[in-house]
Amino acid sequence: MNRKLSIKKHRLRAAIVGAGAIATGIGEKQYPMTHVKSYYALSDQIELFAFVEPYKERRRIAKSVFQDFKFYENIDDLLNSEKIDILSICTPDEFHEEVLNKAFDANIRGIWCEKPMALDFNEARKIADKARMSGAVIQVNFFRRFIPEIRKIKEDLIDRVFGDIKLINGFYADTYIHNGSHLIDLIQFFCDELKNIYAHLKESYLNDGSIFIYSKVSEDVPCILQPFTRNLYNIFELDIFCEKARIRICENGRRIEVYHVKQDNHFTHLKILNPEHETILCNWQDSFTSALSNLIDVVEGREGSTMSPPEQSLMSLLFIKEIKEMVFN
Repeated sequence: MNRKLSIKKHRLRAAIVGAGAIATGIGEKQYPMTHVKSYYALSDQIELFAFVEPYKERRRIAKSVFQDFKFYENIDDLLNSEKIDILSICTPDEFHEEVLNKAFDANIRGIWCEKPMALDFNEARKIADKARMSGAVIQVNFFRRFIPEIRKIKEDLIDRVFGDIKLINGFYADTYIHNGSHLIDLIQFFCDELKNIYAHLKESYLNDGSIFIYSKVSEDVPCILQPFTRNLYNIFELDIFCEKARIRICENGRRIEVYHVKQDNHFTHLKILNPEHETILCNWQDSFTSALSNLIDVVEGREGSTMSPPEQSLMSLLFIKEIKEMVFN
């Protein structure tokens, strides 16, 4: 009698540190993308089985929703008890550094970390060095890097489809670290290096601020970042003016508008931007899942590097450090 042997597919094992909104989707804030949703979407490759949540009430609420999961009160108990391949870090920012260092000590293969890696640039640099020495793979969750339409814009800019970049103008809501860092990272993603020239404080917050920033992405391309009050409405926009087109990333990265250059029919000696612009709708809701998929591929050896590695996050943290020293010191 012939028997067909069923081979169970190997799945990675994952846990999440922090059971708040960005991790679970439960609580006062409702996010369309969460770590849990992405683990569920890739459940054929990875098994999410545990949470770490030190706050008793939040742990109780999460337990009531995720009844089949293990829960730990602290990261040490988890790491001492379980074999983990990939760890999500969804704690408040001030705890990222501590959890990352513990993950290195436990030889975790892959780490999916909400930004920033650390609040201090020098500590973040140490983390990047430790990751490189230990072989751990870090994916920093600047989620717009994982939107395919935004990645296509980067490819077109590299290939000079729109000609040379001449000016970049960006808008962010309130705080240059908590919110503006996403804009800074996206500019670094497109242009590699962002040099600070001048910064002016509009309004100060606890350990953060609303700051006008004048910078450059090369010797002759100015980049202006402007804060806007979130009390009126949230904003995340990036305007890239090139020789042949204006690329406008708007609606928090959900839509891209491309205005191509055309001849002005009324003033024929001039060129204008065509008001009948090209609209590109972005597949932004799958960005977290794309980030996790990329991390899994690197951990499993199918890809060489993550799309948002610690080395690139360091560039943004250095830029933020320079602004902080200019404005607050």
